[in-house]
Amino acid sequence: MDEAASESLIIELRDIKERLKRIETSMVTKEDINALMETVEVLSTNPRILKEIDEALEEYRKGEHHTYEEVFGEK
Repeated sequence: MDEAASESLIIELRDIKERLKRIETSMVTKEDINALMETVEVLSTNPRILKEIDEALEEYRKGEHHTYEEVFGEK
């Protein structure tokens, strides 16, 4: 392989490496998918949970929230 071909190959490999980095940052892992499926399963078995989450978020926005220690005692 001549020098020009070697240089071209190096440039192409660097480009592939950069593309793989971009793909990796937007990839979803198997663990992410499993966690999402568990969440969907919980929400589908109890649709009231969504309403409770919405209510909790609204209370939090209004400053109506409690610390961990207030709810469960000392850590």
